Amino acid sequence: MGILERIESEKFIFSVGFELTPNALYKVLLRTEERAELMTSYKAGIITDTMLRCYIQRLLRGFKVGQRFTHDITLSFLSVALEPFSTRFADEFIRDLSKLDVSELSISTKVAKLCLAKRDLLPKTEYRKFVFSTTAIDTYKEIDRIQESVDKSYDRKNYSELAAA
Repeated sequence: MGILERIESEKFIFSVGFELTPNALYKVLLRTEERAELMTSYKAGIITDTMLRCYIQRLLRGFKVGQRFTHDITLSFLSVALEPFSTRFADEFIRDLSKLDVSELSISTKVAKLCLAKRDLLPKTEYRKFVFSTTAIDTYKEIDRIQESVDKSYDRKNYSELAAA
């Protein structure tokens, strides 16, 4: 049984406990072996954003208005597991879940809000790509050439002054 199947199983849900406050559930989920396993698989690319999207969509097919959602803890778990990742999917999932205001998802939305608050405390890394035009590169080469000629002429002046003294 894979990690995604295990986190929706009754065995996992009972091992976590389903009558916890959002803070308590958050702390329990942080310490599970399943979280470490999912994070490792996600980081390694074994579990992808597309796989998680399909998985969540499959879980949500069982959503019924007026009934407690049976996979509420599983969604909470996914929020906690994805919290440290700075991917577009992780950010989208946690933010969107935290914005929901439906009674059927009473615990997962609150856990997602906790995760969102914790994520905002994490340092952010932004990747940027700089493209230099050939004119800019040529300009820098020209500046380097001029600097070298100035340095050489300065060295010659100092040498001739030292030789004269």
